This record gives sequence, C-alpha cells and structure tokens, in this order.
Amino acid sequence: MEYTLRDIAADILEEMPPDPTDVEDMIIASLFSGQPDQTLQHASQLDRWLSAHLADMMAPLGLIDSGIEEE
Repeated sequence: MEYTLRDIAADILEEMPPDPTDVEDMIIASLFSGQPDQTLQHASQLDRWLSAHLADMMAPLGLIDSGIEEE
C-alpha cells in the first residue's frame, strides 16, 4: 500500500493532535493535511503578510483559486 503525505499526516495528527491555541501548530497541521484554505486562515491570524505570501505560492500550484481574471 502506498502512503501519501496526507495519509501519514492524518495518522500522526490522530495520535498527536495540534494545539488549537497555538497558531503555528494549526498552520503546520493544516498545511500537511492538504487544507490550503485552512492554512491561509490560520496564517492570517499570525501575520497577514505570511498568508499573502503563502497564497502567492499556492495559486500557481493550483492549490487555491487565485480569483484573478486573465482578461
């Protein structure tokens, strides 16, 4: 059976859940769990620029909708 990073992260987070009061924990957990929208939400709580830069990297990878019209 082939495991993906998301599968491994789910197993680890089931055993050791992130601390919901620690924003950095929540950013890392959502990032490894393949939840880019949650990652950006948590990142914006820590630093708006961090969230903006993460979104700049995620958009070209197709992880989020950039919302920019090509026209």
